[in-house]
Amino acid sequence: MKNIKKIAKLIFEAKANGTLIDSSKIKEIQTIDEAYLLQNSAINISNLNQHGWKVGATSATAQKQLKVTEPITGPIFKEHTYDSPSKISVFPNHHTHVECEFAFKFKNKLVPKKNKYKLDEIINSIDCLIPVIEVVGCRYESGFKNMGPIKLISDFGVHIAIIKGMEIRDWKDIDLPNSKVSLFLNDKKLIEGDGSQVLGSPLNVLEWATNHLSKYNKTINNGDMISTGTCTGLTPIKSDDKIIADFHELGRIELEILKN
Repeated sequence: MKNIKKIAKLIFEAKANGTLIDSSKIKEIQTIDEAYLLQNSAINISNLNQHGWKVGATSATAQKQLKVTEPITGPIFKEHTYDSPSKISVFPNHHTHVECEFAFKFKNKLVPKKNKYKLDEIINSIDCLIPVIEVVGCRYESGFKNMGPIKLISDFGVHIAIIKGMEIRDWKDIDLPNSKVSLFLNDKKLIEGDGSQVLGSPLNVLEWATNHLSKYNKTINNGDMISTGTCTGLTPIKSDDKIIADFHELGRIELEILKN
């Protein structure tokens, strides 16, 4: 893959400047492992401060829509992480959507290892649970149509931003699969979901993601977060939209989309 740095630069420039990429530019990327190498190169070129990972395609609906058969991971950056309520701008041609998710922040470092991490070991490394809105968008001209794993992974996992709700440290007794979240767009309730939408539970995604990152030689550092995928599907948004994710007893997240 002699052109990997050149392709990675195109992807980051599209993310940063609002441009779009023709899918033919990544035709030499043929495997999932190569797509992750391309993602790593784009992260390095970005000079942004990574502090976690988003997990995508964790529901049957999302996998069908994105044309993938298993979840994927992408970077979360400090520069694109906000507290609720927030106002952010997006590039309208990036096919922007929002997702309501459960995220976990770590208090202990987890390094790559040969054997798989057990769920109890992972849970004991968690500092808190954080309800979030993830803003996602596609930097390829084809958008989310016929996405597939290569484009999905290489395009930063289609990550744009995270908007955080309150940090919940007393979370272990929460019934996450049955925890409800309602998504409102411009004061109209669009959809309701729950934690069971993501591999049956956000904890299942957390376990999968931790071991997936270990397999790819990634260290989870103190303060990093993992966001576990959408409980409410992909909802398209545009400038001037006002979004509320109501996690009920776990709080509300408010986001306004500004004109770019």
